[in-house]
Amino acid sequence: YSLDVSTNAPYGYIVMLQGDTLSSGALEIDPIGGVPTMPSPGSKAFGIRAVATGGVGSVVYPYNGSGFAYDTTSNTFSTLAQASSGNGVSTNYSIRSVATIDSLLDPGIYSTNLTYIVVANF
Repeated sequence: YSLDVSTNAPYGYIVMLQGDTLSSGALEIDPIGGVPTMPSPGSKAFGIRAVATGGVGSVVYPYNGSGFAYDTTSNTFSTLAQASSGNGVSTNYSIRSVATIDSLLDPGIYSTNLTYIVVANF
């Protein structure tokens, strides 16, 4: 999936992410955390990464590398992207996610709700 973000605020914006890891009832797939990692098959892990195109925005660490990360919960925010100036031109953020499981994970329908919040900097 992707997000298009733009602003005319003189000092740009930040894009924040909030949400729990994948779960099915009380069962969870472990979030990768704040260090970009390529999860191994056979391990429980959930993460995202992003790529920015167009505009002046950019993806920030830990979501900007070739690995995946997930360092937020439903009670905390993690910065995904930012722009230091606003020119009204959209930046497209292509979001990619990964989920791997181990042999002990119970079957179920695993899901999450992610919230993206954009805050303009004036």
